[in-house]
Amino acid sequence: MISGLEKLDPGFAVVNDMAEYKSVSQEIKAEIAKVKQAIDESRVGTVVRVAPESTIANMQMDRAGEVEYAVEVADTVEAAEALLDEKA
Repeated sequence: MISGLEKLDPGFAVVNDMAEYKSVSQEIKAEIAKVKQAIDESRVGTVVRVAPESTIANMQMDRAGEVEYAVEVADTVEAAEALLDEKA
């Protein structure tokens, strides 16, 4: 995924479907932080996260790496896509 970021135009949008995300190990959390950093460095536009059911999993995702981009939250992929359509 990281290697494909260079092919995207600045300002691209991301829908991050975390609905089935479960709490993970520190090693996996470190990998998530690397991906978030790569997205941040690629000049992402809008990021919408489909929130996981677990509050702990959601907090873990938030804490996996510091980034500059803002994350909006939706309950479903459809709601995330609608949010992006509103911004277009």
